[in-house]
Amino acid sequence: MIVRWIEGQVELEPDHKTVLHDSVGLALGVYSPVDQEQAGLLLAEMLDCLRRQIWKTRLLAERFELEGELKASIPTPKQRWHQYHLATLECVWNYTWPPRGLDEVETFR
Repeated sequence: MIVRWIEGQVELEPDHKTVLHDSVGLALGVYSPVDQEQAGLLLAEMLDCLRRQIWKTRLLAERFELEGELKASIPTPKQRWHQYHLATLECVWNYTWPPRGLDEVETFR
């Protein structure tokens, strides 16, 4: 699996909070020495498990929260990031910056 940042934006909310929204693409690929059909079946199982786990958890590192829906797609040959890149799972994560610098936050790990 390859993880790539796709795009992001920063929003300043009325209560002076800074919220980041970042789109991340997970490039999924499988190699099967048997045939492409077998690779496709393995990929479908992997995609299903990954979607379920991301949706169930919805929180990464206790600070990035899943926003909206998960989008799965099949890349065209020009959109592939690797020769075995057979599917992309795109998700948007949001994060609220702490009111102080990260080095000043005692609970930051």
